Amino acid sequence: MTEPPTGGEKVPSSSPTTADADAALKSSAMDKRSPVPMAPGKRKPTEAARLRAANLKARKLDAIATRRAAAANMGKAEFIAEIVKGTYKPITAAEIAAEPNPE
Repeated sequence: MTEPPTGGEKVPSSSPTTADADAALKSSAMDKRSPVPMAPGKRKPTEAARLRAANLKARKLDAIATRRAAAANMGKAEFIAEIVKGTYKPITAAEIAAEPNPE
């Protein structure tokens, strides 16, 4: 058995000291914060949003090509082939932006 401590010896306490508590707090999970999420306006568009934008652009291009092909008395595929050959002017980004959203 161990002998009881005499007057000059320190008895280890069972309660933690302030230094131990500070060290425990610094290493705790509470102190390791995750980064603050970005504001909603600064997030990159999600894949679904990119797909919606690409789908909208394709529908606008289709509407413009169909309308211009009808004005030239051609089918849409023939008209697009003529655009590629250079017979007709290409569809520009400004025309796509000015086109109202198709239903």
